[in-house]
Amino acid sequence: MSKDRLIYVSLLIASVLISAVMFTSWNISKSKLIDTQGKQATAMRWAIEGCDVSKDYVSLKGWAYLPNSGRVKINIYAQDDNGEYQKINKTSFHVPGVNESLGLSSYELPGFFAAKRVIGNSNYSGKFMIEAIDSQGNESYATYECK
Repeated sequence: MSKDRLIYVSLLIASVLISAVMFTSWNISKSKLIDTQGKQATAMRWAIEGCDVSKDYVSLKGWAYLPNSGRVKINIYAQDDNGEYQKINKTSFHVPGVNESLGLSSYELPGFFAAKRVIGNSNYSGKFMIEAIDSQGNESYATYECK
Protein backbone atom coordinates (compact mmCIF):
# COMPACT_ATOMS: atom_id res chain seq x y z
CA MET A 1 0.00 0.00 0.00
CA SER A 2 1.41 3.38 -0.96
CA LYS A 3 2.16 6.08 1.61
CA ASP A 4 -0.51 8.41 0.18
CA ARG A 5 -3.12 5.64 0.28
CA LEU A 6 -2.20 4.82 3.90
CA ILE A 7 -2.58 8.48 4.94
CA TYR A 8 -5.94 8.70 3.14
CA VAL A 9 -7.31 5.56 4.82
CA SER A 10 -6.10 6.58 8.29
CA LEU A 11 -7.65 10.07 7.95
CA LEU A 12 -10.90 8.53 6.71
CA ILE A 13 -11.06 6.21 9.72
CA ALA A 14 -10.22 9.08 12.08
CA SER A 15 -13.01 11.25 10.64
CA VAL A 16 -15.57 8.45 11.03
CA LEU A 17 -14.50 7.85 14.64
CA ILE A 18 -14.61 11.56 15.48
CA SER A 19 -18.11 11.83 13.98
CA ALA A 20 -19.30 8.84 16.02
CA VAL A 21 -17.87 10.26 19.25
CA MET A 22 -19.46 13.66 18.62
CA PHE A 23 -22.85 12.09 17.83
CA THR A 24 -22.71 9.99 20.97
CA SER A 25 -21.66 12.85 23.23
CA TRP A 26 -24.46 15.07 21.89
CA ASN A 27 -27.27 12.51 22.00
CA ILE A 28 -26.56 10.18 24.93
CA SER A 29 -27.28 11.48 28.41
CA LYS A 30 -27.84 9.84 31.74
CA SER A 31 -31.12 10.16 33.59
CA LYS A 32 -31.07 11.90 36.92
CA LEU A 33 -33.56 12.98 39.49
CA ILE A 34 -33.84 16.75 39.70
CA ASP A 35 -34.29 18.07 43.20
CA THR A 36 -36.41 21.23 43.12
CA GLN A 37 -36.05 21.86 46.87
CA GLY A 38 -34.63 25.33 47.45
CA LYS A 39 -35.17 26.39 43.85
CA GLN A 40 -37.52 29.29 43.29
CA ALA A 41 -40.31 28.63 40.85
CA THR A 42 -41.38 32.25 40.46
CA ALA A 43 -38.20 34.30 39.91
CA MET A 44 -37.75 33.43 36.24
CA ARG A 45 -39.57 35.03 33.32
CA TRP A 46 -40.04 32.66 30.41
CA ALA A 47 -42.20 31.66 27.45
CA ILE A 48 -42.39 28.63 25.20
CA GLU A 49 -42.81 29.12 21.46
CA GLY A 50 -42.98 25.47 20.47
CA CYS A 51 -42.36 21.92 21.55
CA ASP A 52 -42.42 18.48 20.03
CA VAL A 53 -42.29 15.02 21.53
CA SER A 54 -42.22 12.09 19.14
CA LYS A 55 -40.75 8.61 18.94
CA ASP A 56 -37.68 10.01 17.16
CA TYR A 57 -36.87 13.24 19.00
CA VAL A 58 -37.88 15.71 21.67
CA SER A 59 -37.50 19.49 21.35
CA LEU A 60 -38.38 22.75 23.11
CA LYS A 61 -38.05 26.32 21.81
CA GLY A 62 -38.58 29.48 23.83
CA TRP A 63 -36.85 32.06 25.97
CA ALA A 64 -35.98 32.39 29.65
CA TYR A 65 -34.62 35.27 31.68
CA LEU A 66 -33.76 35.82 35.33
CA PRO A 67 -34.33 39.51 36.23
CA ASN A 68 -31.55 41.43 38.00
CA SER A 69 -29.17 38.48 37.92
CA GLY A 70 -26.49 39.38 35.41
CA ARG A 71 -25.16 36.44 33.44
CA VAL A 72 -27.43 33.40 33.71
CA LYS A 73 -26.93 29.78 32.63
CA ILE A 74 -30.06 28.11 31.28
CA ASN A 75 -30.44 24.31 31.28
CA ILE A 76 -33.30 22.38 29.69
CA TYR A 77 -34.44 18.95 30.92
CA ALA A 78 -37.04 16.54 29.52
CA GLN A 79 -38.85 14.07 31.75
CA ASP A 80 -38.82 10.44 30.70
CA ASP A 81 -41.56 7.91 31.45
CA ASN A 82 -39.77 6.91 34.67
CA GLY A 83 -40.16 10.42 36.07
CA GLU A 84 -36.45 11.19 35.75
CA TYR A 85 -35.16 14.22 33.87
CA GLN A 86 -32.57 14.09 31.13
CA LYS A 87 -30.61 17.16 30.20
CA ILE A 88 -31.10 18.27 26.62
CA ASN A 89 -28.38 20.12 24.73
CA LYS A 90 -29.42 23.57 23.60
CA THR A 91 -28.37 26.54 21.56
CA SER A 92 -28.96 30.12 22.69
CA PHE A 93 -29.87 33.06 20.51
CA HIS A 94 -30.88 36.71 20.51
CA VAL A 95 -34.65 37.37 20.44
CA PRO A 96 -35.15 40.97 19.21
CA GLY A 97 -38.65 41.61 20.61
CA VAL A 98 -37.88 39.95 23.95
CA ASN A 99 -34.54 41.71 24.39
CA GLU A 100 -36.14 45.09 23.73
CA SER A 101 -39.14 44.58 26.01
CA LEU A 102 -36.96 43.29 28.89
CA GLY A 103 -34.33 45.98 28.41
CA LEU A 104 -31.58 43.47 27.61
CA SER A 105 -28.51 44.27 25.56
CA SER A 106 -27.99 42.67 22.18
CA TYR A 107 -25.26 40.52 23.75
CA GLU A 108 -27.65 38.73 26.09
CA LEU A 109 -29.14 35.57 24.63
CA PRO A 110 -32.44 34.64 26.32
CA GLY A 111 -33.70 32.51 23.42
CA PHE A 112 -33.06 28.78 23.32
CA PHE A 113 -33.71 25.74 21.18
CA ALA A 114 -33.14 22.40 22.86
CA ALA A 115 -33.43 19.08 21.07
CA LYS A 116 -32.46 15.47 21.59
CA ARG A 117 -32.71 12.48 19.30
CA VAL A 118 -34.44 9.54 20.98
CA ILE A 119 -32.19 6.50 20.84
CA GLY A 120 -33.36 3.02 21.80
CA ASN A 121 -36.64 2.54 23.58
CA SER A 122 -36.62 5.78 25.59
CA ASN A 123 -39.96 7.51 25.90
CA TYR A 124 -40.60 11.04 27.08
CA SER A 125 -43.65 12.26 28.97
CA GLY A 126 -43.80 15.70 27.33
CA LYS A 127 -42.85 17.49 30.56
CA PHE A 128 -39.90 19.85 30.54
CA MET A 129 -38.00 21.78 33.18
CA ILE A 130 -36.22 25.04 32.49
CA GLU A 131 -33.48 25.72 35.03
CA ALA A 132 -31.73 29.07 35.45
CA ILE A 133 -28.55 29.43 37.51
CA ASP A 134 -27.26 32.93 38.27
CA SER A 135 -23.63 33.90 38.82
CA GLN A 136 -23.95 33.29 42.60
CA GLY A 137 -25.22 29.75 42.05
CA ASN A 138 -28.86 30.47 42.96
CA GLU A 139 -31.24 28.27 41.00
CA SER A 140 -34.70 29.01 39.67
CA TYR A 141 -36.87 26.73 37.63
CA ALA A 142 -40.07 26.53 35.64
CA THR A 143 -41.94 23.49 34.37
CA TYR A 144 -43.83 23.16 31.10
CA GLU A 145 -45.93 20.36 29.65
CA CYS A 146 -46.01 19.93 25.88
CA LYS A 147 -49.56 19.24 24.70
